[in-house]
Amino acid sequence: MSLLNCIHEALRAYKDPAGWRKLMQNGMKKDFSWKASAREYVKIYERLVPPKPGPSEKVLEFSRA
Repeated sequence: MSLLNCIHEALRAYKDPAGWRKLMQNGMKKDFSWKASAREYVKIYERLVPPKPGPSEKVLEFSRA
């Protein structure tokens, strides 16, 4: 969607006072804090980075050498 289309859509929404109020209230319910962002980054990191082996796995790994 182009920027101009987004602007037109926003203006249409703004012209509807009840709908605009609901849109604002829904937006204000969302948590935009750094704490919330950090939680989401941790979730992504945990999905992307494999867990480190525990102590017992390291012992097995070294015993094979």
